[in-house]
Amino acid sequence: MTFLERKLDRKGFMLVETLIVCVFVGVTLVFLFVQLRNISNSYEKSFTYNTTNALYNAGKIKEYLQTMNLEALETDVLSTAKGYVDITSCSSTYYTPIVGEEDAFKEYCTLFYQKLGVKKILFSLEDLTNVQYKMAENRTKDSISEKMLDFISYIPYDKEKETYRISVEYNDNTFASIKIKGSGNV
Repeated sequence: MTFLERKLDRKGFMLVETLIVCVFVGVTLVFLFVQLRNISNSYEKSFTYNTTNALYNAGKIKEYLQTMNLEALETDVLSTAKGYVDITSCSSTYYTPIVGEEDAFKEYCTLFYQKLGVKKILFSLEDLTNVQYKMAENRTKDSISEKMLDFISYIPYDKEKETYRISVEYNDNTFASIKIKGSGNV
């Protein structure tokens, strides 16, 4: 075999070697891209889901709700096909204002939610699987945002009896969710 023939033979080997290295580098880059995207999504969720301020404000809402008519809320959640009740509007059905002070109560409730920066508050059962399905169905009718749906699918389910949950969407696009014990009367 002459020098020229060996050199041509070597080019074929170098081509295969180059292809193998390119495939290896390509697979590694795809793997790194997927991992970085997952890290980026987790990072974004940590700054929008259950942040300290959002949980603190949700705790204040929970305290406020516990002074109100939880039995009516629980009854409506259990009887509605949606599995949740939107309580953002401060309806006197769920809150028991002093007789004759309904307008002042509504104004206080609305101002309270405004000061906390609340966009939407949902009261539901702890198990949100049915709620997710119904929310996706009724999203446009109930003005539920896509981000709220994503947040609700993120919430872990804890199998406690007589437990409800308030899920809050804030104007600054942060979210919080807190469990609330039922009254036990329903």
